[in-house]
Amino acid sequence: MSFRQSNKTKFVGRIPVIIFTVIVVICLAQIFWWIYYQVQQNTVLFQLHQAVLSIRVQKAVNELNREYERVVIHNMELHRESIGSRPLESVPEILVSSQHYSTFYCVGDTVFYKDTGGMIVASTIVYGELNKWMSSRHPELTVEQLPRTDPKSVYSYGPSRVLKLPILIRPKTEFLNDLINKTERKTIMFISEGIFFSLMVLLGVYFMFVILKKEIRLESQQKNFILSITHELKSPLASIKLYLQTLLSRPVPPEKQKQFFEHSLYDVDRLERLVENVLEAARLERGEFHFEMKPLVVFDIVNPCIQKIKSYSEDEEIGMTAMLDEKLKVMGDHHALLSVFNNLIENAVKYSVTPKRIVIRLYHDNKDMIFEIEDNGPGIDKNDLTYIFDRFYRAGNELTRNTKGTGIGLYLVKKITEAHQGKIFVNLPESGVGTQFQIKIPLLDNH
Repeated sequence: MSFRQSNKTKFVGRIPVIIFTVIVVICLAQIFWWIYYQVQQNTVLFQLHQAVLSIRVQKAVNELNREYERVVIHNMELHRESIGSRPLESVPEILVSSQHYSTFYCVGDTVFYKDTGGMIVASTIVYGELNKWMSSRHPELTVEQLPRTDPKSVYSYGPSRVLKLPILIRPKTEFLNDLINKTERKTIMFISEGIFFSLMVLLGVYFMFVILKKEIRLESQQKNFILSITHELKSPLASIKLYLQTLLSRPVPPEKQKQFFEHSLYDVDRLERLVENVLEAARLERGEFHFEMKPLVVFDIVNPCIQKIKSYSEDEEIGMTAMLDEKLKVMGDHHALLSVFNNLIENAVKYSVTPKRIVIRLYHDNKDMIFEIEDNGPGIDKNDLTYIFDRFYRAGNELTRNTKGTGIGLYLVKKITEAHQGKIFVNLPESGVGTQFQIKIPLLDNH
């Protein structure tokens, strides 16, 4: 594949991700626009309430002034005989000397009225009574004395045919606070709902991204598995075929024939283990693998694995050190544990660097059987530690890609170990050279 084709393939593979990202951005933009719109509408609604309240205040001012006019005139008509025609001593001179009739004049908290006959009456403003009247007509408003900027100044208004009382009408504090609180609560509600839905979208995106990434990785691993298993099946078959063709094409000394047969049997064993690993992985994945648990001496399983590797690897420079406790017993499935030890030992041989140095230990810590195996390979990248036990996963460095394997060996090891109530650990030396795998499985009580 050319560089241009490779880039085109990558771009095509990213198209769903790009489309998905655009959709997510549009959804988030729509949510934030909804938040902005609702907050703006709420602010406009609050301003509208304020405008309506202002109109009500002005209406209440006019109503109260007219009502006070009516009451003053009415009381004057009722008490005309008792009031008499003589003006009051405290009446402002401008009201007495002027030719204004049917006229109001306000000084401080006193309201004067001069009728058409020149009679003048005075009325003192009682703010408590004004508030009672206001509460009956406009419960949300209150009446107060007009505040004075200059304490020495006295409010005066008139003469005028229209009364203008020295009062201030405003919304009650609790009413205004309630309106502000409702507006703030709505604003907080809109913002919190928008943030909540945004977080839900982002959370959903995150989980979908994780699932998508996992699916992409699994698909890639499956493709690698197909390529790997094809190579794994082809190599031993080609080796067996070569040995058989050699035996048929020319005479071979008996000792050489024996060597050919042994190598052919080793390749057959490789094929058999490969097929068994694939079948076991499939059964474990479907939950169809049935373990036949019985008391087992672990040495009787580990030692044959070591000896088999030694016998088939005489042409390789392998230094294998084994320190094995021969008395440890566990409750387990012989075939399954054999698969575990075979996979770990073969991996150690496979990934070690020539001259290969492998150390195997089998011991206990009172309650657990511990199996450890160390190699002198290039080690495992820390970024791969999370995935090495995944099905079909193979580390991405060049050495791993050029090494035989299908990516299901460690998957089997972990699954089988967990089925035996055990745990598996991977330890990386500080030097960065080599890898240590450690398995712990509960011992039988009578070990």
